[in-house]
Parts: sequence; C-alpha cells; structure tokens
Amino acid sequence: MNPNRDRKRRKATRVATLLLVVLAVAGVAAVYAVSPVAEADSGTESLELLAEENVDHDHACLHALHDERTPLEAGGSVGNAPTVDDTHVIWDVTYDGEGYVRFDADAHHYDGPFVFYTYSGTVEVVDGTEEERDDVPDDDCEPLDEYIVVGVPDDGVIELEVIADDEGELTVESYANDDGVVDTDGLREAVDDWRVDRIDTDLLHDVVDVWETGEQVD
Repeated sequence: MNPNRDRKRRKATRVATLLLVVLAVAGVAAVYAVSPVAEADSGTESLELLAEENVDHDHACLHALHDERTPLEAGGSVGNAPTVDDTHVIWDVTYDGEGYVRFDADAHHYDGPFVFYTYSGTVEVVDGTEEERDDVPDDDCEPLDEYIVVGVPDDGVIELEVIADDEGELTVESYANDDGVVDTDGLREAVDDWRVDRIDTDLLHDVVDVWETGEQVD
C-alpha cells in the first residue's frame, strides 16, 4: 500500500465532496470563477460599493453574487477622492483613516437620483441629498447590507464618505445562528462569500465541517 497515494486519494475525495456540497447548497450548476481580491494591508479598512440607477435588489444581487470586485482606493479627503462614474460595478473600496469617493452623475443621461448598495459598511452623503436609506433583507440578497438613494447636487458630482464595519475578520462563528449552529442558511452565506473571494477555501472547509456535524461553535 502506498501511503502517499492514499493521502492524495483522501484529499481528492474531500475536495470532490466539498464541491458537491457547494453546488447543492448554492443551487448552481457550476462554480463561478472570479479573480481574487487582494487582501487589505493591516490597518486598512474595506467595504464593497455598487452604484445603480434604480432600487432593484434582484438586479444588484446578481452583481454581488457573480461579479469580480474592482479595487478602488478611496481618498483621505473629498479634495483627493477618486471620481468614478460606472454603474453595475462592485467596487472593493479600501482606505486608511477616513475614506471618500466621488460619483460623476453628469456622465449619465439619467438625471438621478442614484442608488448606492453597500456590503460590510455604509456611506454618508457629503454632497448630494439623501432621499432614502434602508437595509437589504437577507431573503432578498445576503451579500448586500444596505442601500442609499442619493439626489444629484447642482455640480453633478455626488460625494460620499465610506465607512467600513468594525466587525473584524470573518470566522466560522460569523456563519452560526443564534443557537451557535451553522445551519443551511449559514452555509449558503459562506458559499456566497467564498464565490466572491470574501473568504478562502480553508475557511469554507471549516464551515462545511461544522455544518456536517451540527456542533455548536459559540
């Protein structure tokens, strides 16, 4: 008996099992490959930001689930904030200390207002008019937290302060319910996070292990 061959066979079996669990729980026919987002340096805050013309959780969720993240370094003040104008793009916004982003609404034929979806943080309107703000229900889309509707200011450029959640690194406990158990909803959330590179495969392995055993993690 070749022990190296046995180890490789067990590893291959484990990977195949994990893949089947991912496909079954996520309810997809294939795993969507996305480019990995670079890990933030120590002390760097990050959140995800998506601009749209309308409040449409289903449409926004398609981007949140399947799109590659586009890196964007926020400015430390409004004066040196980067200006973007793309809708349908999930920005992976990073900053140190304070972060600001400008959105050029005049680049669109649409007069506004514009909708900003966030994950792992929020935005405050510096220039523009906040017209509506609410949570995105998990039943509609777990990978999005909140949306803010912002009216366009006279100069056509919306200015936002980005504020990341202070929740620390994601762990197995992040996917447990109130009873400290990773149920199917928690596993589904972990799969969604893995598919867009919010967590790595090792953490997903750990979540699957706890989900399979049903043991408490709190």
